[in-house]
Amino acid sequence: MSTGSESIGISVRRPRDTSAMTSAALESCSDERLAKEAAGGSRTHFDQVVRRYSDLLYRVCYHMTNSNYEAEEATQEAFLKAFRFIDGFDCSKPLRPWLVRIAVNTVRSRFRARSRRVEEVVISHDLPGGGNGPESATAAKIDLERALKTLGRTQREVVVLRGIEEFTFPEIGEVLGMPEATARTIFHRAKKALESELS
Repeated sequence: MSTGSESIGISVRRPRDTSAMTSAALESCSDERLAKEAAGGSRTHFDQVVRRYSDLLYRVCYHMTNSNYEAEEATQEAFLKAFRFIDGFDCSKPLRPWLVRIAVNTVRSRFRARSRRVEEVVISHDLPGGGNGPESATAAKIDLERALKTLGRTQREVVVLRGIEEFTFPEIGEVLGMPEATARTIFHRAKKALESELS
């Protein structure tokens, strides 16, 4: 007569690597699922949101401030705000624009608090000022920096989101709280202004 686990039909197995499974499962989670779980108090799911979007938020903050330090501080502050208010987030809406809107508003408030104007961004995608070779690229970047000084804050923000991060105009509208048509108009006017400055 058999004894032990065989007598009651239990198969004894080694424990599986649950940490690896958890990591893989989190990476495959949709934004909606991550947001719902984070809103319910799951720090693990919110940490995955941070891992998924930290590079994006840092780039947005950097191109608005042109400062590594300010970008790092603003990114951290933006995620703290997101964690604080994610329980009020509408999980039926895209998470990315909501996070970027928090980052943009964080940069704005940080500079208002210090009575400093947002520093100009340096961009090249889908905008005038391109060239071939490192020397022409450097010269174009310098010229573009100067031209960007003529743009207002909202124009610069639209240019950063469209020209660097390749947001769609509906996403830009959601981030900055404006209609899609307004975002398109602002971008094209900013582009024409840059072309005029660089011509």
